[in-house]
Amino acid sequence: MKKTSSELKRLAREKLNGNWGLVISTFLVAVLIPALCMLPFTLTMPEHPSTSQQAIYNMASFIISFIEILFACGLVKFHLALSRTGDQSFGDIMYAFSHKPLRFIGANILFGLLASLPTIPGIILVLWAFGDPMPVLIFFAVIFIAAGIVLSIIISLQYSLLYCLLIERPEEKVLDLFRESKRLMNGNKGRAFYIYLSFIGLVLLAVLSFGIGMLWVGPYMSQTQVQLYLSILEEQQPTAQTEDSFEDYVI
Repeated sequence: MKKTSSELKRLAREKLNGNWGLVISTFLVAVLIPALCMLPFTLTMPEHPSTSQQAIYNMASFIISFIEILFACGLVKFHLALSRTGDQSFGDIMYAFSHKPLRFIGANILFGLLASLPTIPGIILVLWAFGDPMPVLIFFAVIFIAAGIVLSIIISLQYSLLYCLLIERPEEKVLDLFRESKRLMNGNKGRAFYIYLSFIGLVLLAVLSFGIGMLWVGPYMSQTQVQLYLSILEEQQPTAQTEDSFEDYVI
């Protein structure tokens, strides 16, 4: 039987209780280190940068975004350890740096590309509408943008278990794990979307607290997502395929 959003949140709170000191410190370090790496470039950026200064800033942002990805994966590792065995450690946030980091970065880039593809037609129409603002063109631009956003959300939900799978199945191919996330999320995308929506109130409160509340809300959301992953694994057992299908060859 599928666990409800309330049940998953309760399990998450039970895992977090008694561990908040370590949980908050790992979350804080994972967020602060990339921010501190970027700080010198932000502070030295003039109001009207030259082409070379802008290029350096963009390159720094690009590289540091990879650091953010690896720390984010490390946080997933931390919460998986907290959920499964309770032997989590501060060092878990460095996991992705020492376990095939290019695998995590490549998977994240592919994830981003797949999620952004549906929005491209709408963006093209919007740019076209700026040059030729016909009512019909603007109407279709809005329709395509809205449809693209919906499809992007669906794709993001479809592959939302990817990072858990990357950590727990280190020997499997990345594309196979994309397919596995898609299989596991079949029938669970609406459920996951509802869970994410249920955090909107807490996120707004965290924003009103000048972001301080995210020290609690961020780990709470991460642990709830891990609980969803574990729940889905319990509900769905891998089924052996007796013959090839079209989905064997596409993500």
